Amino acid sequence: MTHDDVMRQIHAFVREQELKPGARLPSGREMEALWQVSRLTVNRAVACLVAQGALRREGYKLFVAAPTDAPEERPLCHILTIAGGDKPFGELDFPGLLRGASEVAAANNMRLLPIYGPDQPLEIQRLMVDGTAGFVLWAERRLMDALAAPLRQAADKNIPFVVCDIDIGPFNFVGTDNERGMEAGVKHLLKLGHRRLAYVTDTLKNSSLECRRSGFQQACLRFDLGRCYKRIFDVPLGDNAGLAATLRALRAEKNPTTAVLFSNITLAEPFREACIAAGLRVPEDVSLVAFDEERGGKHTFTTLAQDMYQIGVIAVQRLRQALRESQTAERHRVVRIRLEPTLMVGESTCAPPARAGPAEPGA
Repeated sequence: MTHDDVMRQIHAFVREQELKPGARLPSGREMEALWQVSRLTVNRAVACLVAQGALRREGYKLFVAAPTDAPEERPLCHILTIAGGDKPFGELDFPGLLRGASEVAAANNMRLLPIYGPDQPLEIQRLMVDGTAGFVLWAERRLMDALAAPLRQAADKNIPFVVCDIDIGPFNFVGTDNERGMEAGVKHLLKLGHRRLAYVTDTLKNSSLECRRSGFQQACLRFDLGRCYKRIFDVPLGDNAGLAATLRALRAEKNPTTAVLFSNITLAEPFREACIAAGLRVPEDVSLVAFDEERGGKHTFTTLAQDMYQIGVIAVQRLRQALRESQTAERHRVVRIRLEPTLMVGESTCAPPARAGPAEPGA
């Protein structure tokens, strides 16, 4: 069943149940069970219906949307993106976010102009001078500290905006529930029989990576995996020698690690190459799980996939609400939405080798 089929099922459900505007719909999990489809298919169907204005979302809750009677003036909004403007959608790191944002803007009679550029703080300053009804910020990770001040200025000027992906401060936010995502990765490995896990993370400091690290640690403690919660290796992106050294340290143990989780796919891919160079088989000798999807639609890794299309849809939907609230007593209302990533089982995980030992005892 495709997401178009699920969209038709949702429309039929609303008709058959005679649901009125404002009525609450089943949750995403309930829709999965009701129509026997995957979470990604349900998410895409819901996101499309939100973009069309048939549904509205408040956090994890879904409601039948009220029809709009009179056409609204087309507000000029902007989306600041980390992607290069000379790249087509298919070559962007997360094309879904831009596509979802653009579709919901078009469906709701909004003009959404993309701004590409490496200096996002400066671009926000320019918007405050040149004028904008509101904006979506797809934040550059390395600019978090520099972005805080101009965002606060925009909030003080009552300019509505929504931050995506990277949580910068007490503003409207749509992103991923990184802790629950990493817990899902640990659970998957436990079901396969792994008890000796390690975690490799990028050294860049931001809220997403910190939550993923915390999610790994909390899951190890919750599932009684002994000292696995301490088995964390910080390796900068691009440091392939550091990844090879991490692999050697993990394999030198009396009972070698049987599975490794990664803060992102960019670390996992060269680590797999290091495994192959060391004569190890993935996943027979060591299983790998990574955050983020592989590029190009490949599924060779087991990943924790962020639904960037849905993040883009919800971000513009929230921006539209904030535009309406900007002249009311609710103009300072902040909505923060975190979506649970989807576990996509690929070719990089299987049961541990028979010789694998138990988890290390607790500290």
